[in-house]
Amino acid sequence: TDPEDVILAKRQRQLGAEPVARPTADAHAPRQSNAEAAASRAAGKWPVMVDLEASLASKRSRPSEASRAVFTAEDEDGPTEAVTIACPSKTVQFVNHMILGSQMELSEVDELPKKLLREQAGLAFRLQASASMEMWLCVKRAISAAERAKKAYDDGRAKVAEAGKAIQDHAQLLKEKEAAERRALASKAMVGEMRAAL
Repeated sequence: TDPEDVILAKRQRQLGAEPVARPTADAHAPRQSNAEAAASRAAGKWPVMVDLEASLASKRSRPSEASRAVFTAEDEDGPTEAVTIACPSKTVQFVNHMILGSQMELSEVDELPKKLLREQAGLAFRLQASASMEMWLCVKRAISAAERAKKAYDDGRAKVAEAGKAIQDHAQLLKEKEAAERRALASKAMVGEMRAAL
């Protein structure tokens, strides 16, 4: 989520209860000049905060350059209604930011870069922490896999050693059996010779 969009949405919620502008009956009326604005202030007609929000309008219903609506501020007790500005899709975010900036106090505008910097720093910290955690997990998985491979290798060597020892034991038994058979044959031959001598 874009931090500017989050701040924009938060500010728009704060301004939800403020008076807004509405279009006049004559959509082709010229904008109020500086002199007329000064005269209005002198007459007690102070400007009211305008709560606008830019949105993407259909190309078919998009007004032409000559038929732009003129916005006038109502008194605090007068009727108000939301006004939508039709603009190209590429300028929607820019117009929203311009409207937001015009409705913010100077202190809020000064604080905005600090908030964005803190949010960006926090996002960078979270991304770094996530990357470090992912790296640690990869190293942990590699170590675990190496340990499992070593254990399997050691187990295999142990089984091979056990099999080799069993083969050696069997060969030793065969040798002992053959030696016993030779001794038995020798004893039998000696007995035969003794009988012949008698």
